[in-house]
Amino acid sequence: MDTMLPHRRNICIFADVSMNLIDGSSIWLQSVTLALAAIPDVQVHLLLRDSITRSLLLEPLREHDNINIIEPQAVDATGSSSEQPVRLDPEGLVSALEALDESHPIIGVLVRGDSYASKLAADESLAKKLWAYLLYRPSLMAEVDEPYIEVCKKARFLITQSEPQRALLEARIPESNGKIIVLPPMLPAGVEIPTQGRRLENCDDLELVYAGKYSRLWNVESYFDLPAALSAKARKVEVTLIGDKIHKEKRDAGFHDRILEKLQHTNGVKWLKGMSREETYKRAGEGAFGLCWRSDNMNDSIEISTKFLEFASLGVPVFVNRTQNYELALGEDYPFFTSSAQDIVDALERVQNEPGLYHLASQRCLDFARDFTLDKASLRLQRLLDLSPPAPGNKKTIIAIASHDFKFITAVRNHLEQDPSLQVIIDTWSGHRSHRIAHTKKVLAKAEVIFCEWCCGNAIWYSHNKRPNQKLIIRLHRFEYFTDYPKEVNIKNVDAVIVVSEFFKKQLMLDFGWPAAKIVVESQYVDSHYFDREKHSAADKTLGFVGIVSFSHKRIDRAVDVLERVLVRHPDYKLRIRSRMPWEFPWAWVGDAQARQSYQKLFARIRNEKALRDAVIFDNAGADMGEWFRNVGYILSTSETEGCHTSVAEGMASGAIPVLIDWEGSRTVYPDQFIHDSVEGMANDIIAYADNEERRRATRNDMRQVGAEGFDVTRTIDLYRSFIDSVAEG
Repeated sequence: MDTMLPHRRNICIFADVSMNLIDGSSIWLQSVTLALAAIPDVQVHLLLRDSITRSLLLEPLREHDNINIIEPQAVDATGSSSEQPVRLDPEGLVSALEALDESHPIIGVLVRGDSYASKLAADESLAKKLWAYLLYRPSLMAEVDEPYIEVCKKARFLITQSEPQRALLEARIPESNGKIIVLPPMLPAGVEIPTQGRRLENCDDLELVYAGKYSRLWNVESYFDLPAALSAKARKVEVTLIGDKIHKEKRDAGFHDRILEKLQHTNGVKWLKGMSREETYKRAGEGAFGLCWRSDNMNDSIEISTKFLEFASLGVPVFVNRTQNYELALGEDYPFFTSSAQDIVDALERVQNEPGLYHLASQRCLDFARDFTLDKASLRLQRLLDLSPPAPGNKKTIIAIASHDFKFITAVRNHLEQDPSLQVIIDTWSGHRSHRIAHTKKVLAKAEVIFCEWCCGNAIWYSHNKRPNQKLIIRLHRFEYFTDYPKEVNIKNVDAVIVVSEFFKKQLMLDFGWPAAKIVVESQYVDSHYFDREKHSAADKTLGFVGIVSFSHKRIDRAVDVLERVLVRHPDYKLRIRSRMPWEFPWAWVGDAQARQSYQKLFARIRNEKALRDAVIFDNAGADMGEWFRNVGYILSTSETEGCHTSVAEGMASGAIPVLIDWEGSRTVYPDQFIHDSVEGMANDIIAYADNEERRRATRNDMRQVGAEGFDVTRTIDLYRSFIDSVAEG
């Protein structure tokens, strides 16, 4: 193994893939390795499944000094050196990673392969570093395999190839929410996508190009018939086939030999065998069309073919199945959707009669491919690094997190617990004041930095008991301000208090006399990348509202008032409400008769007024908020009071336009232009956006950026790390 370069974070990559064969899987492994290696301060360790017998795909990787290629025989299943060819099995991978971690402390292991990911997920230490690349698509109907669920629950991050796959995962396995990034296929390094599409100069002499493996599902056998079928129509067509991986099909014993025979002896077919990715890409650009048509069994696929992307980035129109993904990518009227070999023959006839058709298809392919460069893949992967710990230092800092409720600090807690330079101790309080005093005293005796989540009994106890050489940071939410807890805190022993808005900073200074220098403003965080998804078309006409309990606090009645006014001008608008219902909370339904009556009156109003009955949609509460926000174009906040109302920040990160009533402190968190003095003002603002599409779309794009820059979780992580680093540096 190579020696570790200083100040670099070590990432290991392993895939249940042979790099001795050239196909989509091995090309993916090459690409993701290059994409990670392009991120500054990263050292990539590519651990191969099989001993190297062919270096074609590995040569481009050897050019990078921050890519370390490790053959499986370097570390066998027992951790001993071996000279014999080895195929690494799941147990061997665990041993190899443990050995690698000793010399090159790893912060992340990107694994493709279900059995390998399951093995790592079962290992408590490795699971915390596991980035599982998931190809399997869980069914909405059938039971999901338990090992797959365990991977989703225990892995640090999950990677899917497409947005629909992410949505399915989040729906079936709620624990996957907040862990997933979408990493589509990647184009080769250095690709420059042309601005203008191609035009077909000669319709009488065409080359169709296929590159990849030879499989029944890939329909390759049909391609051998194309030259003869088109020659019967006095059209000269040559089919060029690139690749040398021929499947041995269980249901067709003669497939392998039959394909080999056709490759060698079919008139009009040129077989170029195996080529490097760079050579294949260059050769694909010389053809008139690409062939990516697959079996009908693949029509429900939610993936984008790497080969399709490569053809598309060259402006080479592609014959491809009409699937949901390709319709979204190319438009429903794309002329080269294919369901049979005859469709290809007919399309080539049509091209001859409609010269502009080829250029239109070429342009659409180019426009779609622009989002799949290696640089953009690096940016997507960068997110995992942003949420991962830095390179480990020489000394562990001991920190404590004390709280009765960790839900608003989960992402930060996860980040700190993954950091090998930290020892994190958790002090869980059973209530606002109740705790196990003996355990809390043990935590106090060890900790160098103490984080109190909520300013309740935990903050009071630690502020009166911490030692002078310990740092104490308290995070105060809206709730505590309206209690007596802050009065009991010994602020002299507190190093910093984090609050969610400038408004609460001012109030704490006025009401409790806390010094401004100790109060740090940082809004409740959101994972902006989690919410940054393409909107569904219905979002243009949909208002969103999150959480209706309690009535006097959230004022859902005002949101319905807003909708009612909008419906006068735009009767096709909807209001989607995502919330648990008030009767699920005894204190809100049984214990508060006035609130119950208010809810009942509102529900009766919605039920009895046809315009509202048809326009108000109640969605069950759930973890998949990122997917829910794809249907929402405006996020409403009609509350009496809020700290920072996190759902507004989530909506902004998703590209929804915020529409707020002026609760105290709102203008210290969100831009003035979205805050209104009345329900009428809120409704009028929505109507103005509805009547101006250009302004609406520009504002939504701006909101994604504002949401990311103002509220992203990395801001809060950086703040917490600054407190920790001040101890480590001292």
